[in-house]
Amino acid sequence: MILRSLRTKVALGYFLLYIVSCSAIYAAVIWVVRFQLSAAADAENRRLAAELLNTALLPPRMERFGTMISAGDAPAEELAKIRAQLSKFRLCYVFASNGPTRKYYTFFGFQNGRFLAARVERSGSIHSRELHLEGNHNNILSAIRSKIDQVGTGNLSIRHLTASPVRARKPGPRFFVRDSGKLRGFCFLLPDGSGFELLRNFEPVNQRLKDYSLLFAAVTLAIGIFGCAAGWLLAASFTGSIRKVGLVMDEIASGDYRCRVSLSRCEVEIQELADRFNRMNAKTESLLEELRMVSDNIAHELRTPLTRMKGMLEIALTSRDTNAVDYHQVCGDVALECEKMKELIGEMLEITRVNSMQEILRPSAVDLVDFLSDLFDLMEPLAEEKAIDFTLSLPEDHAHCVIAADLGKLQRVIGNLLGNAFKYTPEGGAVRMFLKHTGKEARIGVQDTGCGIEPAEIPEIFTRFRRGSRTRGISGNGLGLALVKAIVEAHKWRIQVESTPGKGSLFTVVIPLDPAPAA
Repeated sequence: MILRSLRTKVALGYFLLYIVSCSAIYAAVIWVVRFQLSAAADAENRRLAAELLNTALLPPRMERFGTMISAGDAPAEELAKIRAQLSKFRLCYVFASNGPTRKYYTFFGFQNGRFLAARVERSGSIHSRELHLEGNHNNILSAIRSKIDQVGTGNLSIRHLTASPVRARKPGPRFFVRDSGKLRGFCFLLPDGSGFELLRNFEPVNQRLKDYSLLFAAVTLAIGIFGCAAGWLLAASFTGSIRKVGLVMDEIASGDYRCRVSLSRCEVEIQELADRFNRMNAKTESLLEELRMVSDNIAHELRTPLTRMKGMLEIALTSRDTNAVDYHQVCGDVALECEKMKELIGEMLEITRVNSMQEILRPSAVDLVDFLSDLFDLMEPLAEEKAIDFTLSLPEDHAHCVIAADLGKLQRVIGNLLGNAFKYTPEGGAVRMFLKHTGKEARIGVQDTGCGIEPAEIPEIFTRFRRGSRTRGISGNGLGLALVKAIVEAHKWRIQVESTPGKGSLFTVVIPLDPAPAA
């Protein structure tokens, strides 16, 4: 259970991250340090090899007047002259010395088993002489001992190599590493096949690197433990917020949907999660309240027609004077009450579906000018029947105003508003429908000269089954405006009400317009 905890996983993750990161950095640093120290040791060996080569081939203190260069850097013209006079001359070394007017080059190489030193004189003639290196062995040993005295016998050792024809074929230094990196050195072979093997002790460097490794391991372990603790505390900070969400969810599961998650000083992502959870819970609470209201309203509103139907049926069944005509009349009244109940239930269910977003809107392009013109033609006979002055006002420029709306739902909104206007406007009154639009919004208005609404009752008129005090004597179920508001809010529109008791009301649907695209 502990290993499955988020705190444990985060803590172990930080620990492993620290360990792996530090190990990778340490490995790279150690490699670079070892490489640089090895390169420095090899460079020192090469410098010592060059000194020994000068001691073996040159007269004493001759190296002050020049330097050894590689065979590839030798002047080709002088080398060609020497090879022309000394056939089968195999070049090994070149010594470049600075003369008063030009550089002089001495070529060291083999000819027929002899080791020669040759150079081109100023006159162009070739001067050569055979070299016997046995006499320089003591000078080489003296130079090596002097170097050992400088660095200590524990850091540098020497071994003399006797002359060998095989080694004489490839004179010069040969660098190598021995004993798993503890010893670095070179074997210096002279042209006569003899030579010297020098070994430099690399163990102190390795021991120092091991000491550094132990120190690094201790520091890394301490950092890893610190990172593990930091990860634990960091995980505890946001798992605490998650636990709070869980506690609220437990309360909601027990039936209290009023609970909300309240967090402070938490991570942005956790706060966003809490906000979304609160919005979801608020929506759930609203739906449950909606369900409760629907249940209560259905029970309340159906009681009256059911009571009437029961009374009519009981009278018909208990009366002795009831004939077929009376039974037919009772059945007709019951059917009428059933139809009213069906319409009532249908409207309540439609309001609930729209409010809960269960009924998906199907928007399409609707031209409000054409839509209101068609609706005016449809409702005009009803106005004539009640002797009501019904008019339609459209923008003077007759510019088309196109919106995205569910056409059927829009018809229900404007149709209900017009139906209420005709219902509550007496004969001889007036109903006006108009359209106004700007670049930002369109406004559809329905204005009547009916009984009006009391100012204190305006906030309640969109509640289900709520009717104004001035309309109590007129038939209706109080669901029309509730459905209007549900559809308007589902479209993200607004509805405004202005009313004067005894003079009439004005209902205005405000529809935001999308900005026109840039040309």
